[in-house]
Amino acid sequence: MGAASLAAPVPRSADVAVLVREAHPSTDAAEHLVAALGGRVTRELPIVAGFAATVPGDRIPAISGAPSVAGVWADSHIRMASVGTGGYDTWEPNLAWRKAIRLGQVTVKGSGVTVALLDTGVSQVGDLGNRVDARIDFTPDGAGDDEYGHGTHLAGVIARNGSASGGKWRGVAPAAHLISVKVAGADGSTDVSVVIAALQWIVTHRDLYNIRVLNLAFGTDGIQPYTLDPLDAAVERAWAAGITVVVSAGNRGSGAGTINKPGDDPYVITVGAADLNGTSDRSDDEIAP
Repeated sequence: MGAASLAAPVPRSADVAVLVREAHPSTDAAEHLVAALGGRVTRELPIVAGFAATVPGDRIPAISGAPSVAGVWADSHIRMASVGTGGYDTWEPNLAWRKAIRLGQVTVKGSGVTVALLDTGVSQVGDLGNRVDARIDFTPDGAGDDEYGHGTHLAGVIARNGSASGGKWRGVAPAAHLISVKVAGADGSTDVSVVIAALQWIVTHRDLYNIRVLNLAFGTDGIQPYTLDPLDAAVERAWAAGITVVVSAGNRGSGAGTINKPGDDPYVITVGAADLNGTSDRSDDEIAP
């Protein structure tokens, strides 16, 4: 009789990036479980009572069913909308939006208020002067500069003073200070775990930098209830810390179920878009497509 052949080794399941919420955050039981099942904790996320990890895909049921684990989610990928940064065009500024929101009646210009801008970074531009108080980088780039354009665009909407355009292009709060918290690099992409880690940093450093407002102009297309979603939980913690959280509705249209997370959370201010038809009269406003 010939020798018996050895069975082929069972291939290891591909690793999957996940977010784990702990049932008992004061212990390391969930972290030890992940390690025992061949996974690796990549980032502690106490703001959501959990952590990010990579685990073999076939071990997820064992992790999600463990007594030490309250929930497991995929660490979703996020991509910012593209923004053209070719400089000023030849059109005159449309100031209808300023009249529509009655900005001229507001005497406060943001003095004494710091806005944390969680985005792609902020470039060194004259319209912001020396009002970017810190540049924090959660990407491998490490320099904090904006290589994509989205963050600098939003910084202008919030706080540019118009000095580079003779006062034509000004933000809503031209005296406000900014903290740039960069979570996405040159391709405009990031992961939910990185965003949550950045939210943790903002909450931790709120008093040091007098952070009163948080702007987060992107999100995910998740459909689970806001009461379960980790990103929603993180922005709620920022609200509970005394920060006004402003997020975007997203760019997926005006139909049902198109609001991005965390814009579905009732504890934040969610900003949509309107087509003003070039006038300050609200009667001709339409929902933007």
